[in-house]
Amino acid sequence: MELERYLRPNLLPRYQGQQERLLRAKVGLIGVGGMGGLCALLLGTAGVGQLRLADGDEVALHNLHRQLLFTNEDVGSAKALCATSAVRAHVDPEVTVVPYLGLIGPDNFASWAQGLDVVIDASDDAQSRLTVSELCLEAHVPLMSAAVSGYQALFALFDYADPDFVARHGCYRCLTGGVAIDTKVGITGPSAACASSLCAHQVLEWLLGSRELVGSVLSLDLSRYTLTRLELCADPHCPVCRAGAC
Repeated sequence: MELERYLRPNLLPRYQGQQERLLRAKVGLIGVGGMGGLCALLLGTAGVGQLRLADGDEVALHNLHRQLLFTNEDVGSAKALCATSAVRAHVDPEVTVVPYLGLIGPDNFASWAQGLDVVIDASDDAQSRLTVSELCLEAHVPLMSAAVSGYQALFALFDYADPDFVARHGCYRCLTGGVAIDTKVGITGPSAACASSLCAHQVLEWLLGSRELVGSVLSLDLSRYTLTRLELCADPHCPVCRAGAC
């Protein structure tokens, strides 16, 4: 690896001597728009060895104020391909970036997620989020759920690879109760960028061994400049994880 590239992060104790560990890591991102796109770039430039970028949408003009991987020339093109090209232009040659054009669901999740260390769901579809969580739960793949809307962002890492996690903290549906999170409201570029950076930071810390935020929800409110940490709680009546899916 081009170790000079990582000189500054390696001045931090948690990162010292860990570049090979990050190079072995595999992360899947669902949604590479305002949240997922910059997050993918930050993970790639940190040296995460493989990124799988899934998105079924095309770049639209109204995306450009916050979806920083895309340019005017990308309008009308597949987001997954444009994001892959943009990330590849910035990263170590040993980092692999693989595009996936389409939705991730029951028919393709197993092949797409095989070998992943964590899935980041940064999509803007409520039903898809519930489905992806159930698929991660069944496959015992850790899930970082990240959403930004208006001035608010929510993050929670569900360590479904830990057999005790669900009993202690529940699943994504326990958190939402099945109620949709509205991500199709007003938003600024800085809000999306702040949320993306915080998501990427949490995932990198987790890949390097920190379990500080496992079992927690982080709530970012940029209208009040607050970052609140709450505890995840299992819902004893959840039809997903209480019904034996875990």
